[in-house]
Amino acid sequence: MQDREDLNYVIGNMIGSLGESHMYIMGGDMGWKTPPQPTAGLGVEFALNASAGRYYLQRIFHGDNTVPGYYAPLAQPGLKVKTGDYVLAINGKPLEAPTNPYSLLQGTLGQTIALQIASKPTGKSWTILVRPVVNSGKLHLLHWINTIGAR
Repeated sequence: MQDREDLNYVIGNMIGSLGESHMYIMGGDMGWKTPPQPTAGLGVEFALNASAGRYYLQRIFHGDNTVPGYYAPLAQPGLKVKTGDYVLAINGKPLEAPTNPYSLLQGTLGQTIALQIASKPTGKSWTILVRPVVNSGKLHLLHWINTIGAR
């Protein structure tokens, strides 16, 4: 800045941004000893059957494989999985309450993972192989758009 007019310009822009709710704090030391790792997503909503202590697939999001970022791992042709099926294990690790399903997906980005699936909380199961996505938020958004658009 060279003079008061420059300072007034900067302050005016800051006030304008505050008035529009454009408030951000970026950069700097966040205080993390290790940076957070992204958690892989399956493009699903899990729900807990409390009496069985098992998680089932409440919703499987269907994406659009022709558009980058909209790949839906469990909605691929030929996969033997449907809404209501139970996920008994992820990569051989049992998925039972109170375990958070997403905790078993950490560190699996870029890998093919094995899901042990069953139609009931106990009984016969089978394994499917899927490749998780970095962020399933776009699948949630696409579902929301399609749901609102259908009204």
